[in-house]
Parts: sequence; C-alpha cells; structure tokens
Amino acid sequence: MKTHYITEPSDFPQHKVLQIMGTITIMLALPAFLFLFEWKTTAVAGYFGLLSLLIISCFPRFAYFLFLGSTAIFAPYYLNWMAIHPYDLTFAVLLLSIVLDFLFHRNSNFRHTKLDIAFILLIVTTIVSAIFAFDISKSIVAVLRICLVYFAFRITMKFGIELTVRRLITVYIWQTTLFATIVFLESLQSGGAVRSFGVSGPAIRYFIVTAFPMSLAFLIWSRTFFARVGYTFSCLLMGLGLLATQSRAPIVALIITVPVLLWGTFRKAKREKNKQTIRMTKYILIPLILLIIVVIAFADTQFGAVLVRINRLIDSIQHPQGTIATRLVLWSAALKAFQTSPIVGIGIGNMKILSQILPELRTVPLWIWVKGMSAHNVLLHYLAETGITGTVALLFLFGRTYYSALRSRNLCNDPAVGTALWISAFVCFITLFYEQNWTWGQPGYVLSFLFGLIAAEEYRHNRPVPNNDE
Repeated sequence: MKTHYITEPSDFPQHKVLQIMGTITIMLALPAFLFLFEWKTTAVAGYFGLLSLLIISCFPRFAYFLFLGSTAIFAPYYLNWMAIHPYDLTFAVLLLSIVLDFLFHRNSNFRHTKLDIAFILLIVTTIVSAIFAFDISKSIVAVLRICLVYFAFRITMKFGIELTVRRLITVYIWQTTLFATIVFLESLQSGGAVRSFGVSGPAIRYFIVTAFPMSLAFLIWSRTFFARVGYTFSCLLMGLGLLATQSRAPIVALIITVPVLLWGTFRKAKREKNKQTIRMTKYILIPLILLIIVVIAFADTQFGAVLVRINRLIDSIQHPQGTIATRLVLWSAALKAFQTSPIVGIGIGNMKILSQILPELRTVPLWIWVKGMSAHNVLLHYLAETGITGTVALLFLFGRTYYSALRSRNLCNDPAVGTALWISAFVCFITLFYEQNWTWGQPGYVLSFLFGLIAAEEYRHNRPVPNNDE
C-alpha cells in the first residue's frame, strides 16, 4: 500500500471557488449598482473592498505574501480599547483563505512540530496570568495577540514546507531591504537630524536586526557573482537604514551577532573540512567595510546624531543617562511588580498601569517619562506580568527554537538556509534580555515568521521517508 505524504503545494480546486465567488457577486451586484447610482461612495467602496478581500482569500499564497508585506507597515487605526493595523486586516483575510483551503482541499492535514508544545505552554501561562490579573480588561488584547502570533507561526510553517524555506527567507531579506531603503531615504531628507522609521514605524529595527545577518549568511554561500553583489548591497542598505533609526539596541545586537556568525561558519567549515567555505567568508567583510567607509565619510553630517547617541551609550556604562537611565527605572519597576505576585505575575498587559498597582512608583525620579510603557526588556516584562510560570514558558520557547535552529544548521543540505535560521534564532534569544518586545504587534509577527521557518525546516528533517512500495 502506498503512503501519501502531503508536502507538495496545495492543489486548490479553483473551479469550485469561482462558482462560489460568481454566486456571491451576482447576489451583491444589484445593491452595489443601486449604491453607485445614488452616489453613496462609502458603501460602494466597502462593497468592492469586501469583494476584493473575498477574491484574495481564494488564493492562500497570495494572501500570505500580502500579509507578510503588510507586517512591515505601521498605520494604526485607534479604537477606544485597541488599535487596528493593516497587518490585522490582511491576517484576517489570510485566516479566511486557510479555512477555505482546508474546506475545499481534499488533502489537508495538520503537521505537528515540537515547537507547538512550547507555544501552547506560553499561551496557557498567559491566560492564567490574565485570570489573576489586577485589571483583566487590560489582558484581553494581550491574550488575543499571542494567540494570533501562534496562528501566524503555524501558517508560516505550512508555507515554509510547501514553498521551501529558502524562498521565504529570500523574500524576507529583500522586503526588509526595501523598507530599510525607505527609512534611509527619509533620513537623507532630514540630514540625519531626526530618527527615521519610514512607513514601518519603530519596529523596522526588528526586521533589520534579523534580516541583516541572514543576508550575510546568504552572501557567504552565494554561488554567483551577481548574487554576491546583490546581498552585499542588501546588507549595506539595511545597515544604513538601521543607522537612520538611531536605535542602539539592534546595533549592539549586530555587533555581537556578526562575530558569532563568523565563528560559527569557521567552526562548521573546519569540522566538515570545507576549505572553500573558509575562503568565502571573506565576502562578509565587504558590506561591513563599505558601511564603515560611508559612516566615516559622512560622520559630521548624515550620521552625526546616531554617533552622538552611541557615545552617550558608552558613557552610560558608568553614568547612566537619557534612555539608558529610563530603562533602568523600568527594569527596577518590573522587578518590584514581580515581587508582588511572583507565581503568575500582575497580569499580562498590566505593565502599562503599574503605577495603579504600586502607587509608590509615582515618586520615583523619571517615572513620568516611562509611565504606561513596557519594561523594555522582554524577560523582565514577562517576569512582571506572568510571573515565574510565564517566564519559564517564554525561555522554553526561545531555548527550544534555538536548539531546533542549531540542529537545522548541522543537518540542512543548504548551508545558507541552515546558517540563516540559526543566526536569526541567536539574535532573537540575545535580544530577549534587553529589547522591548517579541511577542505582540509587528515584532510578534517577525517572531512567528522566523520560528515558523525553523519549525518547517525541522519538520523536513524529521518527517518519515515516503514508502514507494505498493
């Protein structure tokens, strides 16, 4: 008996979809023309917009890439109790397309991964913290967000298996390059005097800090001259975009990550006795040298502000000042919040009202500047909001993912893919200890994308060999 393994792209029955969409169109066409005749433009726009979304939902891959692109766009619409983002709308369309694919596709199945347990454990501990929260109303959106991150993780894993992990990494690198270029061009207009984020908002740093080392990994194993040139300019543009944001946390992360990438590459090449790979690592220096030359050449003009911020960071090692001082206040506040409820925390999403939980914090110097903010340290933030249980679940998720990425680096037949996944997991893990966010909003979807690709690659290594015997 032949065993069938579902690893090929979906064979969606488009004729059935067209029949359904044709029926919907006919049913809604008459009201639409009546709206148009009466010049009710809002109703007409809503009708055609809804129809477009329904059509897009019939093509899961297109819906997925539309969602992936929208994650790098920050354009919130604020309601009374939450903000709706473009990526929320595209993700809703994506979920609808996945449901349709499941209903109409004859070979849909659920692919298990070891990361599922880690994600579900984090969701459960998050819900528990919400139940015992100081203000449960502040926890509703936070719980919803982590659930959406898990669904996005599952969907990325699905498409990583069907479309290949390499293809999705390539899309991610060049998408980030595009948005980083927009950030740098915006910075050029201001002469580097103000912090620039383009259309992506502050979350662009999460895209760059993960895509930059992945692009370096692809540069090392580029097979052609044109590929090396392409990834060199990709790294250069992302580096310039990151400097335009003047964000110091991701710069520190890359200063740590690039040497680790070189060390890991040399170690892997030495173990495999691959002299060609050792020779290819010199290409990693090209974009770094070009970036340094550009910064030095325009140090007094375009990059003056970011260099000042970096100098302040160095000075803050001995005498904390500016945002470094405010981070220390936030970290201290998070630890005090943890002490009030060490097991389940003060409740997910309740950090923003910490001054109500601990009124004495209002007298702390600088508190007025950090009121309503996160802990700017993912680990301490979870320690405060979800206690020991949620923090252990968070560390388990990140640690298990890093192990899977490290294993993929050693087993993957494509060294560029394996190294890119490993180094992205490394970046996520080290920034867990001092970055603002990894599990909600835009950074949450970046996390779901990277972890989904790692899970897809691990699934590819662990799946059973198909039995061709009849």
